[in-house]
Formats: sequence, C-alpha cells, structure tokens
Amino acid sequence: MAHVVIRPPTAQRIDAYNVALKYASDVLTGRIVAGKLLKLAAKRFISDLKVGPDRGIIFDKQAAQHVVDFFSTLHHSKGEWGPRPGCRLGDPFMLSPWQVFILANLFGFKLASNGFRRFRRAHIEVARKNGKALALDTPTPTPTGWRMFGDLEIGDEVFDERGAVQKVMACTEVMHDHPCYRITFDDDSSIVADAGHKWLVESCVHDNGTRGKKRKREDNIRTTEELSARIKVGNEWNHKLLLPAALQYAERQQFNAGFDKFSSEIYNHDALLMHPYAMGTWLGDGDSAGAVLTCFDSEILTHLREVGVTVIPKKVVGRYQLGDYGCFITALRKEGVLHNKHIPKKYLTASIEQRLELLRGLMDTDGSISKVGCCEFTTTSSLLALGVQELLRSLGYAGRIDADRATLEGRDCGPKYRIQFWPRTGERVFNLSRKALRQRPLKGTRTRKISIVSIEPTKSVPVRCIQVSGPSHLFLVGKSMVPTHNSTFMAGIALYMLAYDGEPGAECYAIATKKDQAREVFDEAVRMAQKTMSNKVHFSGGKLPTNISILGTASKFQVQASDYGTADGKNVHFLCADELHQHPSRLLWDAYSQAVGSRRQPMLIGITTAGYDTTGICYQQRNIGSNVLSPSSLEEVIAGDSFFAYIACIDEPDKEGKNGDDPFNETCWIKANPNLGVSVKLDDLRVEAGLAKIAVSSFNTFLCKKLNVWIN
Repeated sequence: MAHVVIRPPTAQRIDAYNVALKYASDVLTGRIVAGKLLKLAAKRFISDLKVGPDRGIIFDKQAAQHVVDFFSTLHHSKGEWGPRPGCRLGDPFMLSPWQVFILANLFGFKLASNGFRRFRRAHIEVARKNGKALALDTPTPTPTGWRMFGDLEIGDEVFDERGAVQKVMACTEVMHDHPCYRITFDDDSSIVADAGHKWLVESCVHDNGTRGKKRKREDNIRTTEELSARIKVGNEWNHKLLLPAALQYAERQQFNAGFDKFSSEIYNHDALLMHPYAMGTWLGDGDSAGAVLTCFDSEILTHLREVGVTVIPKKVVGRYQLGDYGCFITALRKEGVLHNKHIPKKYLTASIEQRLELLRGLMDTDGSISKVGCCEFTTTSSLLALGVQELLRSLGYAGRIDADRATLEGRDCGPKYRIQFWPRTGERVFNLSRKALRQRPLKGTRTRKISIVSIEPTKSVPVRCIQVSGPSHLFLVGKSMVPTHNSTFMAGIALYMLAYDGEPGAECYAIATKKDQAREVFDEAVRMAQKTMSNKVHFSGGKLPTNISILGTASKFQVQASDYGTADGKNVHFLCADELHQHPSRLLWDAYSQAVGSRRQPMLIGITTAGYDTTGICYQQRNIGSNVLSPSSLEEVIAGDSFFAYIACIDEPDKEGKNGDDPFNETCWIKANPNLGVSVKLDDLRVEAGLAKIAVSSFNTFLCKKLNVWIN
C-alpha cells in the first residue's frame, strides 16, 4: 500500500480513523440506534484497538486513510449525482459513517508479524436499498459543518432561510420509484428532487404566453413538476429562489499568530490560530511557503497591526515578514495551509463577523470593485476559488465562479477564476478605504437570488424528507444553500483492490448466480473507472466491457456467474458476492473462496440482505459472523480474528420470546437501515408496515427485506 500514491481527494477529506471511532462510540452509547449484533461489531472494534496488540493485531491509520481517500477521488457515474451538461464528472463519492467504519475495519487492522491485513473474509448484511441515494447525498450546511442530507437524524441541527439554527423534528424513510428531476441553478449547481417536492420560489405571474414590457413577480409554493412546466418567460428565467441570510455560526476562540504565543496546553483545535483578516491577506498575497506578505497598501499593513500582527519590512520593497516568524509558520502549518493555500473549514464556520473579516482580507488583496459597485475576487487557484464561493454563500451572497485564462504580456499563464457579487447595503466587505468608498446602496435582493435554469427528468433515485422547527419549516440544502421545504460501495472496493492495493497480478471477481446480478457491481465499477481512472485502466469486451485490467501490473477485474467450474486455475485476490442470499448452493462461493492460491492478503466479501433459506451459504456465513461477534472464550476470539461481520438488523426475541423489537415500532427501523433518511425513506417503510399488518406475505417480506430478519 505504501508505494501506491493516490491523488488528493476531490471531495472534502474524511478522517477515516476518527470517523470510524466516533461511529463505534455512538453505536455503543446509543446516539446511533443499532441492534445487538451491530453493537457487538462496534464493541469489537474498540476492544481490538485497545487489546489487539497483545495478540499481534495492530491498527494502521495510514492504510485505513488510504482506501477512504481513494473513495473521495471517485465520482458518481449516473443518476442525479452523475455527469450532466457542462460537467464531465459526476459529484464526488461521499462515504457515510457506517461505510467508513466498514472500510476502516477491513483495511486498517493488520497482523503485527508481517504487516498483512487481518481480515480475509467479510459478511456485510443490511436491509434493501441502503446504498447512497441522490437526494440523500445532498450536501447540507449545519452548525458543525457540511453533512450529507441522508445522515441527518432527529435532534440534529440545520439552518433555515434566515440563517438561524433549527432542529430536525422528524425524518421520513427513504422512498423509491418516485418520478425524479434534476434541478439546475444558474451557478451550475444542481439538486435531485421528486416530482412532488415543494419549493418557495419567486415566479412570473402566468400570462398564457402573452408579452408585456414588465411582468409582475410573486412568491408562491410550487412542486418540482409544476416548476418544470415553464422555465423561461421571454428572455427571463421564470423561477428564482432567495438565498438565505448569513448563517449564524458560533464565534470561535481566536489567537493572533505573531502576537500570542499559543502552546499545546492552551491550543484548542477548534480555535482560529490567526486573526481572520490576517488569514485572508496571507491567502491573497502571502508567500505559500512562509510568513511573508507582498503588499503596497499601507492601510492593509495598518489594519494587520491593529488586529495584533506585527509587520516587519524586508530588504525587498513591498515584502514584509508577518509577526514572529516561527510562531506564524507554526500557525500556518497547524491550519494546514502552508504550501496548500485554501480556506480551512473552521474559518468557514466561524461567526459572521469573523467570516466578514476573512472576506475583507481576501478582497483587500485580490479583490476589486467596479464603479457601479459590483465586487470581484480573482485567483489562479481553483481550490481557493471554491473556498471563497463557500464563504460568500455562508454570508448570503450568490457568488458565481467564471473560469478564464490568465495572460501576461500576451502569454498564457494558465487558468484563472473570477467570482462576482454585489455587497449588501451597509455591509462592509473591504477595509481599504479606496475600495470601500465605491460600495453602493443595493436596491432589493439582487445579490441573494439564484435562478432555476433547467428541470430535467432523471432516473428515479431514493429520496427522503425531514421536518424542522421554526416558523417557516424551511431548511437549507445543496452547494448553493437554497431553501427547500450500494452496489456503488462494492464497486469502489473492487477498484481499490484492483489498482491501489499494491498487489501485482491482482485477480478480482464479482460473482452471482446470474450474470445480470453479477454485472451490477462490475458495470458500476466500469462507469466509475471510465470517468476517474481512464488513464490507469484498460477496458476490453467491446461496448459492454467484460474485463477491467491494468496492463502494467497484469491485474484484472472480471464478472463471473453460476458455472462454479470456471474458478479452476484462478488465483483470487479479491472476491465480492452480491446478494449472497440468492445463491442456491455453496458451490460457487466455495469454488472461488478456495482459489486464493498464494495470495498474501486476499479478501472475500459477501454483501447481502436477509433471505428465506436458512440452510444456504448466506445464512451459514451470517452464523459465522454472529459467532465471531459473540465469542465465549479467547480461543474463539483468536479463531475468528480473520472474519469481519457487519450485520444491521432489528433485535429478534430470545428463546423465551423476550427482549425482541416490535417490528412496527418506527424507532427500531434504523437498526436494519443505517442509511435511513438517506437512501431509505421513512414514508416508504410506513407504507410497507401498513401492508404487513393486513397480509402475512407482506409481513414476511417486510421483516426480511426491510428489517433484515431471516425467514424460514
């Protein structure tokens, strides 16, 4: 693994170890509602971290981070998160905490004796439709930072249209087979919603197509389907949404690098180690490798001194050392921006005034303002441009990024990014007086409106709703923060094992009883690889590839179906069996699981829902997992050390018929559905539960496929 380099994640980086540890802790403390078997998996994880080294098991944080970082480089290949006009790649793949927990276990635990992976086999069992869903994967701003819409739970906090914090009062189950639309805004962001989802929009009054010099606009609530009927009126976009007021994050503790001598004893990881204005000016005109600023405006230097930063002239005209050099460098390094200019997350979630000070530092250095009062920020860094856009959004501005080419004396110097916005009346976005004097009173809400430019039908995806407190019951979603009333997972693991596990000649297989079933994981891997790994892998088999290979290492990923004899001569490095409960016998599984040959650290994963055959291979694997999670002796602990089990289900009654969950109690449904509210909709589960109350066949299906209970 160590010699295989992964490019920086395209999505916000996930701390694999800490997310997995928090997930396990939350399961054990009850913050995450989970069944007995899932609690045992969480307990095993925490116990192995503590006492595993005593029996030769260590946790490699770097290895766990490596695979999670790989997932962050992948992009969705279809659906609402997939590619769209003007965007070759789909949205970045975002892992849910339970998926990070699985990856951290599978790839993080190693044998101290040889450094190879501890787990060789895994049984993953969750209720149907618990993969990533479009609407569920919608990024949502919260007081603690961005979260996936599907991860929100009752009691969590979100923002309303005023920027105020509101609590989530209710979450629906994930709903399926709803007509869905992709709604695209004029900043190129988009959201997938079902046809009946309601939006508060400002629209032109319907005029039956007649023309008029001036059309009246009015606020109204319309469904997605109703909005799609008429996107433009004349040359004007018909529907506009009003962006929220500035988000009301709490004020952060603040140090002033170069003035305060912060130490490890007083250092709070949530604190700002630099005054936001100093951070903004350094991001704009600072030396990426040090505590040096290029500046020719005395007002900027004066304001830096006012906020506690010493400014020392250097020999070169216009160059200044900021503060105590060592202290300032330490602050830059701790904030993660040294040699990597970007706006740290905690500065984007600081108080309104702290974020405004950050914006003023950026605008004083790399910003400008026209005679009519339109502000513009320009940079050659796409990462910094995205950060500035998010900063503006958090302050209630509709900052749009325009890409162009930077030139110097006619020479092309690469891409540049420009963001324009109109400052609100009375809100100062500059400290430099010569720029601030150009700010003009803004009439109306021009700077806070975003237009809908297209609403296109898309493939149906799981969707959900939440209800929030507050007078309007509105909450913010999406990268634009607009107000609004997993075969994929296995495909990612397969691609990692193929290309980034450091195994020469890796043979990877997706197996199932039917070829169409086996191709679900394989085809998703093909689409993801074509979009994000096309320079590394080779596809063969024509328009419908049957093989993904890496010519340089002779590694391959293929799909195999029911002919168990085809495992002869194979040397399996990775095997994934999708919907293992559908296998009528253990012949296919056994044939491939015995074909690991001389592999150093093979991995075999069965991923499934519960089924109806308690004599088959899947139920046998489940029993192994259950026994591994509840050993009765140290010998059983050691015997099961190479087997990982993640089993999400409601609690069944014991032999005396006690201590089981009521299948009609909604609070227990999340035990079998870790993505409840993400790709599993509460309303859909309620419908299924209603049918289960009046028909035995529906009851058995509800228990098996929705609550992950095996039925004989």
